[in-house]
Amino acid sequence: MKLLIGIGIIVVIVSITFFHKKTLTNDEMMDKAIFYTEQNLKKDVKMPESLQTRNVSFGGHRTDIDGLTGAVCGEFAAKNGDGKMTAYSYFVQSIEVDKKGELVSMGRVLYPVQNEAVFEALCSKTKKAH
Repeated sequence: MKLLIGIGIIVVIVSITFFHKKTLTNDEMMDKAIFYTEQNLKKDVKMPESLQTRNVSFGGHRTDIDGLTGAVCGEFAAKNGDGKMTAYSYFVQSIEVDKKGELVSMGRVLYPVQNEAVFEALCSKTKKAH
């Protein structure tokens, strides 16, 4: 009987060790949100491998379940169908990740945001992440 209890305890400890994902820090969750956004942007450009981003940041707040919800803002450029790099355009992506960094929801990427004042209004409270 004691042997079975001991084996049961070992199985529980091993399961927790291998299958439990830790709660990420705010910075780690912001990095995940930015990663998911960049992957989403790649779906919309002609040559995904050419995607370049700059001035990318995240702004938002903790959710009731300890994830993060908010917006990723920044600028992107990529090669067009002719193989020429486009000018940088502003983008905004609404996104939510859970406490383990898994994607919960993602809105449609808004781009190009033509008006810099509109971009600043949407993204002025973001925290610099990259």
